[in-house]
Amino acid sequence: MVVLTGNARVFTAGFDLKAGVANFSLTTVGNHNVAVAGPDIPEAVVLGDEAGSPVDGLTRSLELSPGTYTYFCSVPKHREAGMKGTFTVLPAAAAS
Repeated sequence: MVVLTGNARVFTAGFDLKAGVANFSLTTVGNHNVAVAGPDIPEAVVLGDEAGSPVDGLTRSLELSPGTYTYFCSVPKHREAGMKGTFTVLPAAAAS
């Protein structure tokens, strides 16, 4: 389970996941959301409300293949303000 909470604090240093189903849990305060894009997701999938309405414990599962993914707040101008990060999905046998 990847737990993302807060506002700008959500976007921390990168992290690793193993390939397969990843469960994301999102809690935000204010006008924020988290979008994920990567090798299997060429058009970002938004976790939360497109407009960034607050959510508490929203859970979503994504099937992820090995590669580098980006995650960011898709509310206008938030990504450009630094609300973005990356994570790496490792082959299932390589992840610990």
